[in-house]
Amino acid sequence: MPAPSIPTVGTRSHRVNGAVADFFANHPDLELGGVKGFAVERRTHMDIFALHKIHETRIHPIGEVEFTAIRGPHGAIPIRVLYPSSGETRRVRGEAGALVYFHGGGYSVGSVDEFENGLRLIAEESGCQVYAVDYRLAPEFRYPTQLDEYCAVIDWLYADGCRSRGVHPDRVAGGGDSVGGTMTAAICLRRLDQGKKALAAQLLLYPEPRLPFDTPAAKENNYGYYLECNGIFGFMDNYLPRPYGSDDKMASHRIFPASFRPKSDETTSQFFHHSSAKRVNTDATIAKALKSEYPSLHLVVVPSWGVDLLGYASAGHASFTSVDHAGSELPSSLIWKVYTPPSRRIDGSPGGLAHDVVFAKFLYKWRDAEFILYMVDGRDGTSSYPSVRNNYILTADTSKADALVIAAGQWGNELHEEVWVWDSGRWQKSAELYRSIRKASWDAVILEESMKKAIIADHQSFFDSRATYEGLKVPWKRGLIYHGPPGNGKTISIKAMMHTLYDRKDPVPALYVRSFSSFAGPEYGISQIFLKARQFAPCYLIFEDLDSLVTDSVRSYFLNEIDGLQSNDGIFIVGSTNHLERLDPGISKRPSRFDRKYYFPDPDLDQRVAYCQFWQRKLADNKDIDFPDKLCKAIAGITDGFSFAYIQEAFVAALIVIARDAGGWQSGSDEIEDGWVGVAASEDDGDLDDLALWVEIKKQVAILREGMEEKEALRQRWDISLN
Repeated sequence: MPAPSIPTVGTRSHRVNGAVADFFANHPDLELGGVKGFAVERRTHMDIFALHKIHETRIHPIGEVEFTAIRGPHGAIPIRVLYPSSGETRRVRGEAGALVYFHGGGYSVGSVDEFENGLRLIAEESGCQVYAVDYRLAPEFRYPTQLDEYCAVIDWLYADGCRSRGVHPDRVAGGGDSVGGTMTAAICLRRLDQGKKALAAQLLLYPEPRLPFDTPAAKENNYGYYLECNGIFGFMDNYLPRPYGSDDKMASHRIFPASFRPKSDETTSQFFHHSSAKRVNTDATIAKALKSEYPSLHLVVVPSWGVDLLGYASAGHASFTSVDHAGSELPSSLIWKVYTPPSRRIDGSPGGLAHDVVFAKFLYKWRDAEFILYMVDGRDGTSSYPSVRNNYILTADTSKADALVIAAGQWGNELHEEVWVWDSGRWQKSAELYRSIRKASWDAVILEESMKKAIIADHQSFFDSRATYEGLKVPWKRGLIYHGPPGNGKTISIKAMMHTLYDRKDPVPALYVRSFSSFAGPEYGISQIFLKARQFAPCYLIFEDLDSLVTDSVRSYFLNEIDGLQSNDGIFIVGSTNHLERLDPGISKRPSRFDRKYYFPDPDLDQRVAYCQFWQRKLADNKDIDFPDKLCKAIAGITDGFSFAYIQEAFVAALIVIARDAGGWQSGSDEIEDGWVGVAASEDDGDLDDLALWVEIKKQVAILREGMEEKEALRQRWDISLN
């Protein structure tokens, strides 16, 4: 069957492409006319073109889809970001490209959901991130609302998106189809007029470059076949608050002759001359200058983010001396002094001063070698990201410089009384957490003695048994889950074990995970977590609140990292949860992932007595608090069903009330210590009802128990409603 013919004007005649003919056959004509007509057409578009209407075999795969929104001049602007599967390296380096895409639809119909499948293909094939924008539609929102939102997205991407998403500012392009292409061209003109940074490229798919439609093609296609010129006039009536024949170049991009553009005034000329110098590359400039100044020496350039030469020397492994050039008209160095506030104001510390080197020259000595070292922070262009901070090492023997770089790099990669912590999308060394675990002790953990010994033996035997695992031809890895009601020793047990493992002859480093979040999504975070664990194996990898970390969206990825194709030899994983039932069976019941579970119940009577004795010892030097031995048993008796955390809360609340009523008292310790020791019995216990601590703690226990009962009742009602 021949393809239909387009109505002709004069002798002109063309045949419709077969794919276009198929489109006509499967899509009704546009239902235009007033707000109601456009509302109908929007629904029709969604019913035909929406992503969920496409068969799953025809949906293009994509690395990741992010749904976000930014604040715009007319309200929130939804953006759907498509990340290609091959772009992680460029994102990490800040070299990724980005395409901001505004869809077509005559300003009045269409949505990102209808265009996502095609944009996925663009993202994957080009390797760039695609930012598809759901802008406000006409006639509810007229010109220039859409252009304002386009500008807002571009400005946001340059200001924040480039830094947080690894996009290079010189690789931001704009694009769109139909009126989306029209708006892209308009945005480039607007940015030119405003003196803003130009887009790297324009992707214009059949834009409407001019109004009115007085071209032969417009006359030939004035009626029939889905969208006719009269329909476009209807779109423009929706979009423009004035007749569509406007001379506004933002709405109708006519070709303006060169004589139309006014000459710049002197101030403008000076500004753009100042801002339009040749491309600056600090690294190349410094390398050229050093080679000219020291022609007989070899130059070794080392990025400082991987090798901290000054930190290595400050730790006692080398020495350095600043080199000053007396009488020079330029400063010998540019070093910032930065005030660092105290980590805890309560300690009374005034803070301190740190140095941030922007430019400096040093004489650096390591072992029997001497080097000239320049440190330079190069911020090229108007953006501060990505920064270029390099060490420039001048030496007569490059092998010695290479050995120095390896030694300093190895030192920087090691832990120095620190713990690796994954937080905010990156690994950080925490000396504060290390100091905290050094205070933790198994003496502070009240557990059934056999359970405590089993936990310790599980860990110690694992790290002592590499040869045994290899002899049995089984992977040298282990996983435990600590579960039970909150406040019963899971966290302090983990901290005590970290302390124990650091005290081994070959200390076992701990890696603590606070979240899976990262700038590239939680999957990337999980991959970086296990990458670091494999690098530092044998190691102790800790996931607290496992049920909150492993959500449905990342569960498969997490499980694959635990027992997928990559080796996890030497990694001991411990995860804690207050809600074992919320964990996927693939985590809680699969032996190859977590081999054993330890239950931390609410303390029994003997354990509650021991905890009360801990408080008795803490208050022993306070003459205002009478705390006989029999009070320990009495308090333990009324706190059945309480966790250690609840019992602690009862003590703290009661003591605060007593202190307030008595005008204040101070215990012999400034903080609750993690160390429990037996307390000798006194000879005279007295009458409990005469003891202020007993009277007040009974009140606090009653308040806490009432809260527990209300919480349980609420939970039961919730369970009933779900069932």
